Amino acid sequence: MITTKEEETSPSMKITTQKPRTAITPTVFVGLDVHKKSIVLAARVEHDPKWLLERTFCTSNLNKLRKALKKLSKHGEVKCCYEASGAGYYLYRLLREWGFYCEVIAPSLIPTKSGDRRKCDRLDARKLCAYFDSGLLTPVSVPDAEREAVRGLVRCRRQMKEDIVRAKHQLNHFLHTKGLIYRDGQNWSKMHRAWLARQKYPCSADQETFDFYFSTLEYRERRLEEIDKRIQEIAENHPAYRESVRLLRAYRGVGVYTAMVLLTELGDIRRFGSPSQLMSYVGLTPSVHQSGDSGNKAGSITKAGSARCRHVLVQAAWNCARRPTRSALLRKRQEDVPSWVVEHSWHAQKRLYKRFKHLEATVGRAKAVVAVAREFTGFLGYALMRQANGGEEL
Repeated sequence: MITTKEEETSPSMKITTQKPRTAITPTVFVGLDVHKKSIVLAARVEHDPKWLLERTFCTSNLNKLRKALKKLSKHGEVKCCYEASGAGYYLYRLLREWGFYCEVIAPSLIPTKSGDRRKCDRLDARKLCAYFDSGLLTPVSVPDAEREAVRGLVRCRRQMKEDIVRAKHQLNHFLHTKGLIYRDGQNWSKMHRAWLARQKYPCSADQETFDFYFSTLEYRERRLEEIDKRIQEIAENHPAYRESVRLLRAYRGVGVYTAMVLLTELGDIRRFGSPSQLMSYVGLTPSVHQSGDSGNKAGSITKAGSARCRHVLVQAAWNCARRPTRSALLRKRQEDVPSWVVEHSWHAQKRLYKRFKHLEATVGRAKAVVAVAREFTGFLGYALMRQANGGEEL
């Protein structure tokens, strides 16, 4: 459209001026390959194939890493990432303290190329940086320092339990080499322990060996009792766990230890959009292999996510093999919980028992209990999500 000079200068015309655009701050993506003694860094500006910085830092002096990240911040906003591993979350918290954005990446969900046969720290850092830039990485939920400490105590309890089983096997094996087998009842009963205490050996070396195995077992059992007592105190008194533990224990088969494993391993339940997502997280959903006309063939469970949660859920699911009941112990545990929790718990018992019996007759007990554990996870997840939602239905 062509306008005349009069139209251009007419006071009735509204003349708009375009505001200058503000420059968008670019993002500098940083991949960190973290090891016990070294950290390999690879950095580049978003969508730029050229590497801005590649360097190796010693973990004994992380001040150099801080200075390098500060220099990179001149090129844009720095975003770091590294794989979740034995290095823990100390680096994550340190980077956050320095003022840099950081994510901890799930190693099992990092894309891999089957034809790539090269692997070294420099290439791993480059791969993390490139995938981070492309948005192909999945971060894990990082616990706060207090929850991580409680989770460490709960994990220590399981490790101590495994040590006790190992100590029992060692003691039994030693007794068998001497031809001593207890035949008057169950092993590790009171009578069996009294029989162990009466054992005497003519050879002093054998007696010393037996005393070492037996005293080690007793020591670990005492330590287990102390850990259980401490976990019980946290579950009853800590404000972050007290109400949730009381809610979970309203369900048959869930004790204090099971509840604490779920709460410390899962973290903030609100990060799961639905109970089905929680089932997938603990790895109880079946794997699927389908291509073209081959059909939808379900395989074994994925076993992704937390193996500790999966273990306690399967153990709790064995209670569903028994008929539904409102025992005095369960009613006592349900005294201080909302009425909807009690109704939901009773519905779970009836539903899961019926499901277990049906699957037991078709696929066997081993597969049936895993399938029931998956549904039980959904019941517990729904209860926790509803509690986080203020008791309102989802």
